[in-house]
Amino acid sequence: LAGMIRIVSEREMRFFILSSCINPWNYMVKKAKSQLKKKKKFSSKSLTQTQKIAERLLREIMQDKPKAGASCLALFGDLGSGKTTFTKSLAKKLGIKQNINSPTFVIFRKYPIPIKKGFSHFFHFDCYRLKTAQEAEALGFSEIISNPSNFVVLEWPENIQSLLPSSCRQAFFEYIDPKTRKITIH
Repeated sequence: LAGMIRIVSEREMRFFILSSCINPWNYMVKKAKSQLKKKKKFSSKSLTQTQKIAERLLREIMQDKPKAGASCLALFGDLGSGKTTFTKSLAKKLGIKQNINSPTFVIFRKYPIPIKKGFSHFFHFDCYRLKTAQEAEALGFSEIISNPSNFVVLEWPENIQSLLPSSCRQAFFEYIDPKTRKITIH
C-alpha cells in the first residue's frame, strides 16, 4: 500500500501522515517524538546560558534513561569549544561539589553523585590520548558503560566510537568567537 506523506510543520517538527496506516495517530506521535529527539541547536554567549543548556539536556537524559546500560553523552568539538565547561555544568547540577577538570592524563575520573536521581556515579572520560578502543577496554570501559546507575560523559569520543552504545547522546560544540559557542545535540 502506497502512503501519502504531507509535511505539517516545517520549523518545529514534521508529522508524517500515511493514508494507508492502520493507526495513523500512533504513527504520527512516534514520528514527532523521533523528530524532536533528532537535533537541537543552541547558541551560548555566556557560562549561564551553557549551564541552562546542560540543565535542559540533563532533564531529558533523566527522563529517557536507557533500559539497559549507563546514560551516555558523547561531546565532540575542538579544543576550547566548551566541552569541559558543559561537563562541569552537568556535574554541578547532579550535586557534585568536586572541581571537575578534564582528565586528559588519567583518561577518566569517577565522582559519586550525592543527589540520587537514578545515578550513583558520574564518569568523565577524556579519550584524546587513547589510540584504540582496546585501550579503553583495558580501563574497564565496558563494565562502566553497561552499569545503569552510571552517568558517562566522554570528551573526544571519536577515538572509541565503536564502543559507544546506540543510546549514547551526542553533542557537537563549535567555537564561534571568544564568547559564543554553537551546541548541537542529537
